[in-house]
Amino acid sequence: MKLLNLTRYIALMLVALMFHACNETNTLGDDLNDSALNPGEEAGPARISIKLIDDPGDFENLFIEVVDVMIKYDSESDDNDEDGGWLSLGIIEPGIYDILELTGGVDVPLVENEEIEAGFLKQIRLVLGENNSIVIDGVESPLMTPSGQQSGLKVKVDQQIDPDFNYSFILDFVVEESIVVAGNSGNIILKPVLRASLEATTGTISGTVVPGDIAVNVTADNGSEQISAATDDTGNFLLAGLSPGTYMLQIDPDPNSGYNGATVEDVVVVAGENTDVGEIVLELLGSISGSVSPSDVPVEVLADNGLGDQFNVVPDGTGAFAIEGVPAGTYSLIITPEDGSGYYEALVENVEVLAGENTDVGEIVLEPIPGSISGIVLPADVDVEVVADNGAGSTGNTTTDNTGSFSIEGLLPGTYTLTLTPDAASGLSEQVLSDVVVLAGENTDIGEITLE
Repeated sequence: MKLLNLTRYIALMLVALMFHACNETNTLGDDLNDSALNPGEEAGPARISIKLIDDPGDFENLFIEVVDVMIKYDSESDDNDEDGGWLSLGIIEPGIYDILELTGGVDVPLVENEEIEAGFLKQIRLVLGENNSIVIDGVESPLMTPSGQQSGLKVKVDQQIDPDFNYSFILDFVVEESIVVAGNSGNIILKPVLRASLEATTGTISGTVVPGDIAVNVTADNGSEQISAATDDTGNFLLAGLSPGTYMLQIDPDPNSGYNGATVEDVVVVAGENTDVGEIVLELLGSISGSVSPSDVPVEVLADNGLGDQFNVVPDGTGAFAIEGVPAGTYSLIITPEDGSGYYEALVENVEVLAGENTDVGEIVLEPIPGSISGIVLPADVDVEVVADNGAGSTGNTTTDNTGSFSIEGLLPGTYTLTLTPDAASGLSEQVLSDVVVLAGENTDIGEITLE
């Protein structure tokens, strides 16, 4: 009998411990629920928190007036009524918010620990006021928000809400996809794109980009979704609402900052946790300069490091060129003249570029494609020596064949004097032809020349 009572006592203790453990882990947000049930107590309401963050865009300011937050449960009676079944949660502080300031982990708490009923939550809606505007190039323009003003900005959540749980939602305002410029009217229209996530089922990535005083976008990519955030004024960033998994971070500084982008591989995100990647130090970009001659030959200069980085530029009228924004490394320069220019392609190898410095390769002299002179000297049965001379070091000579034909190859472009000297026994006189023009890569045919 004592053994039976002891067994019952142990069983009751195990049940009590299991019940207590279940109630200690019933929070889906950041904070534990303080209202854990004791045996015999009825289930209490669930609680919801909602905060707004920013997925960056290329604007100076984006002012949005938020006046209310509403939720909608799954209800058969409301299936055919888009505007029915909405419940207002209110908002902590209605007002105008600059969405683009929500960087580096800064967010706007819209709803905090509001009691809600259990059920299947379908949507969250932000109700906007009329004071919405955008600043582009220092000019503030009103935003047309017809759909937002009439029915609010809706985002699907599709989340089961259970009693006695805390639910913390993140609403990510995707700025770049939310602003549309109308083609005809020029109006700037707000068509908000919101992304919702539950903090307990998603994770975050944080870190610091150095230097912190430049504009930087950080994007997390797991192969199926991309989420971006901008750094704050000190270089800090926070990417929120990330599904568990492995991500690559792409760090993209302002193209005019003079800094190179960076990647961070294999960043693991765990649900309900933050992954801190620490400091990401950006490297200054370098540059390559030089000149190409002759300066009047149209060319393109290409810098290639063989790793996928290629930069090209066209020299100015003096032949000078500068390639900016080049990551440090070893490059080959390929100088390609325009087709038909008469010059060979040039190659300069092992050009070392250092971070923050310029590499001057000096003057690159293009090599012309040689031309030629041909013709026929009569009478054909007389051997004739033919000499071409441009007076600047480019010469060539040959002897006519048995048909009187000749061809002198490998002549640099220029103007030549052609001297035709017949065999002395022929009794014929030497003849000199002036101003014979040779073009690069072309043959100049002087036709038939009859000696006397």
